[in-house]
Amino acid sequence: GITNLKLFESDIGVVTKEIMDSLIRVRSIIELKLDFSWSNIKDDGCKAVSQVLQHFSTTLTNVDLNLKFCYNITDAGLRDLGNTIAKCSSLVHLQLNFICLDKITDIGVGDIASALSFLSNLTRLHLFFDECPELTDRSVEGIIGALRAPSTFTEVTLYLWNSQFTDGPILILSRFLRQLICIKTLTISWHAKSEDACYEIVNTISSHSSLTGLTLYFWSEVITDRSIMTITKKISSLNALSSLELLFGP
Repeated sequence: GITNLKLFESDIGVVTKEIMDSLIRVRSIIELKLDFSWSNIKDDGCKAVSQVLQHFSTTLTNVDLNLKFCYNITDAGLRDLGNTIAKCSSLVHLQLNFICLDKITDIGVGDIASALSFLSNLTRLHLFFDECPELTDRSVEGIIGALRAPSTFTEVTLYLWNSQFTDGPILILSRFLRQLICIKTLTISWHAKSEDACYEIVNTISSHSSLTGLTLYFWSEVITDRSIMTITKKISSLNALSSLELLFGP
C-alpha cells in the first residue's frame, strides 16, 4: 500500500468529501502531508481530514497539516482535528501550520494543546500560530504546558508571533526549553515586548551545547544594537552549531 502520500489542495480551493474518502481506501499510510494553504477549506473539511487521520491513527508516524491563510476555519474545525490527533499515538513527527487563521480563539487552540498531551512518542514537533488575532497568552501557555515529554524532542519549531501576546509566558517557555536535553535543531519565533524576554530565551538556549541548528526570530520594537550584540555573544558559546539564523525586526 501507499505509505507516503502528499496532497496539495491549494489549487483546488475546497476540500471535498470524495477526496478524503479516496484516501481511506488506501491500505496503509505512515506519512501524510496535506497542504490546504490559501484554500477555501471550512470546518466540514477539517472534519473530513479528521476522519482520514482517525482511519490511520495506529499507523501514522508523520503528519504535516498546512492550513495557513485558511480564513474560514473556526474553533469547531480545530476541535475535530484535536480530538483525532490525540488518538494518533504512533506519531513521532507532527507539523501544524495555523498562520493567519483570524477566526480561531484560545478555545480551539486549547483542543490542539489537549491533543499534544497524549503524544508521548513525539521527537519532532513544528507548530505555527503566527498572526491569529483572537489568540492571547492563554494559548501559548496551553500549548507549551501540554508538551509532556520535552526531554525526547530532537527537533522543535515554535512560531508564536502575535503582536497581542505579552511576555507573560516567557518563564513557561524558558522552562520548556530547559528540558530539551536531546534537542539538535531549534526554531523560535517570538514577539518580544522587552529585551529581558529575549535574554531569558537566549540564556536558556545557550545551555544546550549539543545544538547543531538554531533559528531565532525576535520581532520587537525594543531591540537595540547593544541587545543584539549581547544575544550574539551568548549564542557564540554553542560550539556544535553548524547552522545559525538570526532575525531581528519590528
